[in-house]
Amino acid sequence: MKLPVAMTIVLVALTAAGAPPPPALVKLKESAPVSFYGLPKKNILKTNPIASPKKKAKNRNVTVDLRKSPLVLLGFSDDFKCLEATYPVSKDGSEHTNGWFLVEDVLWLGGRKPPADATSEGTLFLYNPYGEKRPALFGCKEKGTTYLDFGTRMVGKDEFTLALVSGGDALYESTVSGQLVYVVDQGPLDDESTYPDRVEALIAEDPYQPGRHWDNGNHPILVASGNGGCAAFVTDFAKYCFNAGNFNQGERFVDPAEVRSGDVIQLEGHFMAVLFRTGDKLYTMEGNCNSAIRRTDSAWSLSGGKWCMGGKPAPDNFICGYHYLKEPQPMRKGKGPKKKK
Repeated sequence: MKLPVAMTIVLVALTAAGAPPPPALVKLKESAPVSFYGLPKKNILKTNPIASPKKKAKNRNVTVDLRKSPLVLLGFSDDFKCLEATYPVSKDGSEHTNGWFLVEDVLWLGGRKPPADATSEGTLFLYNPYGEKRPALFGCKEKGTTYLDFGTRMVGKDEFTLALVSGGDALYESTVSGQLVYVVDQGPLDDESTYPDRVEALIAEDPYQPGRHWDNGNHPILVASGNGGCAAFVTDFAKYCFNAGNFNQGERFVDPAEVRSGDVIQLEGHFMAVLFRTGDKLYTMEGNCNSAIRRTDSAWSLSGGKWCMGGKPAPDNFICGYHYLKEPQPMRKGKGPKKKK
């Protein structure tokens, strides 16, 4: 079949100029400087910079670990096969330089076409794509954050959205206009029956693992707050599970007999979260317990409506609590916290 003259001209022009650049990379170029963690085409977590877009020989004397430090995208070559980025050259990140990389080695998005700009209706939790593991939670953006969606990605059994989120901290002595990260849009808990799902997600997060260091110097990861230590931990619990801005935004109560699943408890000099209550048994989670995070089903309990510590009555220790759930939610079989071995 003979093509119309106009179509023939278009095809010849495209062939001469090469394939059009990937829309996702064009969007990123327009948004630069953008920070990102390496997303290589192949499952290789270390790479080398190249000499230049014209001379693509790799510098084997310099190795960049894509798992540990974000890069700052500065721009792309004309054919979008190479990108210029700021990267660390010292382990602590104090020394850095600019250089060129192959796109497929550090930022492979394939032929993804990002949709129009979107605005989050909830809280975006931001994730660092750390190696082959589940991405590690490292912060959040508040309601109203503008972001560009690059589609969902599966990491193991978890689904995340890869998104360009507006704003960012200064990195390598330069102001970053955006962050390309995995995100989860976490809004209010509209359906209380899904509370066990929130708990399951919380206890899977890397920063909240039992034994992880958490002392008075720790502040909330998810809320800009001066709360420290155990108060910081329950602040994150309230934010993660209920989208609350502080640990004390629930309904206050003073009778320990009223303790239910989802409560934040204030004791004399200590705070904790009650993940679940089953009878008088409490499954709890707390920070700054011997300078670490603890998840347990034996440290705290109730007896005859009285607060107990280590199985012994400690009624004077209880100050108040804060309800977030209207009705106690049962712990699903196999979903509750496990004792640390």
